[in-house]
Amino acid sequence: MPWAVTALFGLPDVDRKFDLEFAVGTQGLGVAGKRLEVMPVMRIPFTTSLRDPKTMPSYVPDKPWRARSGGFAVAPFIVIDEVACQWGSLAGLSAHRVVFWFFGYSEWARIKTYWLS
Repeated sequence: MPWAVTALFGLPDVDRKFDLEFAVGTQGLGVAGKRLEVMPVMRIPFTTSLRDPKTMPSYVPDKPWRARSGGFAVAPFIVIDEVACQWGSLAGLSAHRVVFWFFGYSEWARIKTYWLS
């Protein structure tokens, strides 16, 4: 039963938290005397080609972006998913992660990192 609860309620909750966690990014490098432009991070469809910056698809925007796979409930209160995001000029991540979810509370840790900046 807890496995089904995780699949039905945990997956959408983890997705909402991902959107909140990576909602804001910056544009530019923050050169002395210039301010960074804070902007929303747009969500794009997830594909495995996001794992490698050399094979990124053409629809990846120049502005901050985020993508997340659908995820799987692999055990009660445990979700495995894959994320890729770039929230700043020199800030980004692509990784498999394990998410511990418990009725609104969730924490994640990287299992395998493909790229990190």
